[in-house]
Amino acid sequence: MKKKVTIEDLAGMVKRGFDETMGWQKWATGRFDAIDYKLKSIDHKLDKVVYRHEFEKLENRVMELEDLLAVIRKG
Repeated sequence: MKKKVTIEDLAGMVKRGFDETMGWQKWATGRFDAIDYKLKSIDHKLDKVVYRHEFEKLENRVMELEDLLAVIRKG
């Protein structure tokens, strides 16, 4: 024998589903906020970082200048 579902029963089911969905939404929002904070922190730390290829290019230019100055001093 099947139980008849009343309007009140249906309203309660909808409310529980809504409350559960809102709980997940709050949890997800909190997690995304935490991730956003960490990414901003990483971005701030990397703001003044020199990339390896830029450093190597500058290092080569300095070596060339040092070699040139050594030749000038000897000459």
